[in-house]
Amino acid sequence: LIIKRNESLATILKQEGLSRADMAGWLAEANRIDVLRRLQVGHAMTLSYELLGNGAPALRTVSYDINKRLLLVLEKRNEGTVDSRVETVPTTLVWRAVGGRIQDSLYEAATNLGVPAGVVDDLADMDWELDLSSQIRRGALFKIIFEEMQSEGKTLGFGRVLAAEIKNNGKTYKTFSIGAGDDGSY
Repeated sequence: LIIKRNESLATILKQEGLSRADMAGWLAEANRIDVLRRLQVGHAMTLSYELLGNGAPALRTVSYDINKRLLLVLEKRNEGTVDSRVETVPTTLVWRAVGGRIQDSLYEAATNLGVPAGVVDDLADMDWELDLSSQIRRGALFKIIFEEMQSEGKTLGFGRVLAAEIKNNGKTYKTFSIGAGDDGSY
């Protein structure tokens, strides 16, 4: 479920049909954790149940997305106590390659192809043998390879520019950051 305005763990558990007695352990553990005292609107919470011997469902875990990379998990132990832990969301580092033709500016061409503005800014800060703001001609070609962090196919954020190339006015310019020294060279 997605957290709405003015929702708390207590209101969510009540909506789920838990009795005050069933909620007590969950809320006691939640009150120890700052992040659960004020749930953030738009963050996700997942409640997982298990079936008891009599077929009745019992809440087993409550997972709350602290941010894109951290998950807070409350879990009911067999003896009835509730414990908490923070888990790192499993991520995959993907290299994205984008290329195209520059009509007005490298920034506009790259962002129109889905390259995040921060990645284009990092690209501009790399060591180039040409002035990206004044020497690039209309029709120049570019390629960018940059890092993207994903979890379950969703983008969590972006890393550094690994390599880039610009073909401008009959000449090819390249820059790399893999294995590069402080000055961007090998």
